[in-house]
Amino acid sequence: MSNQKHWDIFRKNGESFRSGSLEEALSQDRSGLEDLWWSTRSFLMNIPNDVKFWFQRRTRGFSDDEIWGLNSAITKFIYPRIKFFATWQEEQGHSTPEEFESNPAEWLNVLNKIARAFEILAQEEYIDGLDSEKENPFPRGDSLGNEGYLPKLTVWREKNTARQAEVTEGLALFAKFYNNLWD
Repeated sequence: MSNQKHWDIFRKNGESFRSGSLEEALSQDRSGLEDLWWSTRSFLMNIPNDVKFWFQRRTRGFSDDEIWGLNSAITKFIYPRIKFFATWQEEQGHSTPEEFESNPAEWLNVLNKIARAFEILAQEEYIDGLDSEKENPFPRGDSLGNEGYLPKLTVWREKNTARQAEVTEGLALFAKFYNNLWD
């Protein structure tokens, strides 16, 4: 017992349980300590970049990290504004393109399609037609040999295809009516 320190209670995932030695307790939760180490290390190593990016945003209005994912940066800028613009047009819209003068409801439909496209892009970090890992039903190690893989793949492809079609249509409308986005 001289070499081993005993813990009466070791907490893991919010639940208490009895454990033998400190070494046993630590070996049972090694990944938690590793996660703590890597997240702390990452935080400390990113401080110089965070300061640099902060300075760049203050001096030139954007930072290098926005350029690395320019599509995401543009989406994050446009989405709240286009969403508000669609609401504004519905409530008080003063400007309607000539082709929608006879049917202003259709103009609102176009704006809502544009807003929906940017919503999909903004919420899912949708890049090149692929959903984020959060939406991906296939965890690592999932393969064709696993039961239920093909039905999940079919559902995922259908969902992704529908979203990709919404984004494509919304972005095409955005490009077509870009000059009409004013009030």
